[in-house]
This record gives sequence, C-alpha cells and structure tokens, in this order.
Amino acid sequence: MPVESFDNTLSSSLRDPEIASEYLQHAFRDGKDVFLLALHDVAKAYGVSNIANQTGLNRESLYKMFKNGNPRMDTLSTLLSACGLELTFVPKSPVDSSLPITGQNPVDSPKSVS
Repeated sequence: MPVESFDNTLSSSLRDPEIASEYLQHAFRDGKDVFLLALHDVAKAYGVSNIANQTGLNRESLYKMFKNGNPRMDTLSTLLSACGLELTFVPKSPVDSSLPITGQNPVDSPKSVS
C-alpha cells in the first residue's frame, strides 16, 4: 500500500473550504508569519497558477506576498474568494447583553432616576 506524503495529504484536505477555514483561523491566532505560511498552503492546494489565472492576480506577486508578508486587503480578499473562503469577524468573547446597543459607552450613559 503506497504511503501518501504529508504535503499531498495536506493539499487534499485544504481543498475542502471548511478545513481550510479552520486551518487559517488557527494559524491567524499564531501570528502573521504563521498565517502567511498557512495561506500559502491553501493557495498551493488550489494551485497558485490556477488562482492567478482565475483572479488576474500576478503569480510572482502572490509568491512574494507569501514570502515577504504584508498582503493588501484586496489581494487577500481575492485570493480567499478563489479558494471558496471569505473574511469574517466574530466577537472575541461573549457580548454582554446588558450593554446598550446605542453605541454609547455604559459608563457615559445617563443614569435613570427613580
């Protein structure tokens, strides 16, 4: 029985957007450099050349982004979209439902007088 290499197994797994999403979320928590390595893994799973052709992004520029860091927001968004992903934002901790929704700071809110 042939043994599949780690890279092949990883690439195969990362073609699933659910798995790629989790992979990138965990990598992002570990910092920018780890996130860029993980993003490169996801891009390789889909084929960097394929992504470049599909999106109009320059293949060489993508490789430089992975190596040097600091991707532009539009480049990151386009790359993620080509991989079936999107940026989302979630609360870091549960939101206190007793806080006012008005956008006022609860400390600055007028107190009601009974």
